[in-house]
Amino acid sequence: MQTVAISNSKPIEPHCLGPLDDQSRPGAEPGTLFSGAERFLGKGEIKRRTTLWNSLAERIERLCRPDEHVLYVAPAIEKTGIMHYIALGALVQKYHQVALVITDARVLEFLLEYDGKKLSERARSYSWSQVAGAKLSFGKLVLKPVDGKPVAWNLRKRGDRKLLKLLLPKINERLQSNRASADQAWAASLCSACGAQQPDKPKQCDSCGTLLRSPGLAATLSLAFPGAGLLYAGHPVLATLDFLGEAMIFLVVASMLLVANNGADVAGALVAGMILLGLTKLESLHVGSVLVSRSRTDSPERRARWRRGAMAGGAVSVLALVAAIAGTGLLANGIDRDLDVSGGESAWLGSRDATEWGLFVDDPDMRSQWYHADGWVASVFAYPLDPGQTPESFHQSFVENEHQLGADLLLDDDSLPNGFQGFRIVEQVDSGDEPIVVVHYFVHDPQGDDIHQVLLAAAADSATEAEYAMKDLLARANWIDAVTPTP
Repeated sequence: MQTVAISNSKPIEPHCLGPLDDQSRPGAEPGTLFSGAERFLGKGEIKRRTTLWNSLAERIERLCRPDEHVLYVAPAIEKTGIMHYIALGALVQKYHQVALVITDARVLEFLLEYDGKKLSERARSYSWSQVAGAKLSFGKLVLKPVDGKPVAWNLRKRGDRKLLKLLLPKINERLQSNRASADQAWAASLCSACGAQQPDKPKQCDSCGTLLRSPGLAATLSLAFPGAGLLYAGHPVLATLDFLGEAMIFLVVASMLLVANNGADVAGALVAGMILLGLTKLESLHVGSVLVSRSRTDSPERRARWRRGAMAGGAVSVLALVAAIAGTGLLANGIDRDLDVSGGESAWLGSRDATEWGLFVDDPDMRSQWYHADGWVASVFAYPLDPGQTPESFHQSFVENEHQLGADLLLDDDSLPNGFQGFRIVEQVDSGDEPIVVVHYFVHDPQGDDIHQVLLAAAADSATEAEYAMKDLLARANWIDAVTPTP
């Protein structure tokens, strides 16, 4: 098997505090990981451990004092809280892999990337001077501080546990004779750029000024767009999974809204969507907070780009939500008012009962029908204007449609009685037996942004009388609150 050469200038010396047992050899052979490594680790593991140790060379050179001795190095899994398990599920161990470097002064913890081979940026230091005791418990290395919370790591290899079982008594013996000094911290984060100690979850290094990624910005990005917070944190795989998960929930809820048949169905879909998306967002916020607070470096330029991305992502998310709700008709322009000619002395009587409308009984735009004592019948329709649509564009569309149907327009103007705004169209239609004249008055309701059409049809030789009847109808008309026709 091909061996890996040692490039780390610091030797690993598990016998530095004294012989581990009768088989211990104090001196390491040149090019070996450490003396007696084959007693605890297989050849393949020694090769992998050497690669890990070499990857730590630059960090060890920068962080360790010249007189600081490295006792051992081992991969491990950081023991974390239940909320991390809830957030990451089965991936929790992948995202909490660390390399432990045990020296005669402290334990250095280096976070590893997802593959467990590359170094991440976060590093922590646990000073032996503040440790009351160290022990192995059910495969875990546990450090109990004089003051503070214990920390623990799951050791991945049986050989590591076997060696530490021999090494820890030496460490504990030394701890008994070196009591804690108040000027040293128990646990400290280390700047990845300069190695200086810094408070937990810092915004930037107090020593060299290196900017660190912001949990607040990660939270904003998570709310603005699915997966954006995790992408900012430096985890594209999790970001992609988060995006796909939220997108699937959004599509399901959008489908529920589109097929909703009534207000209750719409309300149920919205409540279900709010709960599901809310829980997903909370999950994203927590995962992003866990992963971004790992001392990854940032820069003002990068942060500015991500802030712009947050605004753009938020706009896209809002537009998608509005589009989904718009598909239900909740945002559609509705009919707010109706035309009415009731009250006072009038020759017109109205009906809002659809069963009495005859030809237009199934027309969803029909609002009422009015009957004159002389036999004229006027039908009233209402059309909510679409977003961006104007009375002028509605007018143009109607005229173009009538031309396509072959109608002969006799009159097209804006002469409406009673101060109404809109347009009037009189057209002649060939019915087969004799020409029919249809009089249209289109009244714009500026309050509700609707167009109300009043239509009256008559024989061509009665066109003048029909026009007078329509003028009389509108001269007496007024706006009332919308009245839903009786089906």
